[in-house]
Amino acid sequence: MDPASVTVQLNPLDLKRFSRFAANNAGTWLSLRTMVVLALVAFGVGFSRSFRVHPQESVPHEHVASAGTSVPWGVAPIALFLVIFWFLLWRAKRPSAYEARSPGVFKLTTYEVTEHGFVSRNERGESVHYWHAILRFAETNEDFYVMLAKQNGHILPKRCFPTLEAMAIFKNQMHLYLEKHAPGALAEKGRGTKSEARESRE
Repeated sequence: MDPASVTVQLNPLDLKRFSRFAANNAGTWLSLRTMVVLALVAFGVGFSRSFRVHPQESVPHEHVASAGTSVPWGVAPIALFLVIFWFLLWRAKRPSAYEARSPGVFKLTTYEVTEHGFVSRNERGESVHYWHAILRFAETNEDFYVMLAKQNGHILPKRCFPTLEAMAIFKNQMHLYLEKHAPGALAEKGRGTKSEARESRE
């Protein structure tokens, strides 16, 4: 049986999809978003309460006026936090940031399915991942993922396959070797992210 192979060149959108998939797979993405939202809500409630004037209290006119004009400044720290948060998020998603964390991530890489394992090679070198070391082989609407850990693996966008037949051969060979050496990697653990699940239902 001739080894199936595919040559991949990633772009930042591929890495963003993988980040969502890996975080969802590890159960961290939702908790991170939830913590940020809860922190902002608590922060906002705390500031709004600190500037609230109770009707039953006797407050000098000038203090009431100053409290009323100070309320908009109470949300300034929240706005500043959001600006800084989204700036850091944007900075982390730039291609240069991906390249800094994973040198060579955007270089052409050839993946091959062999009897000995899953092979990846590019101008930086070659690596072989034995079949029993693969944690999960997953498919989404746009990609195949060969996961080596919960948040680490290889991205194989379906657009990189020259034909549907070539993609089917690659997928079938992956299943064949994994069924033999690591059947747990094919266990059903959900299909991609929630957004992809909605797309499949539509």
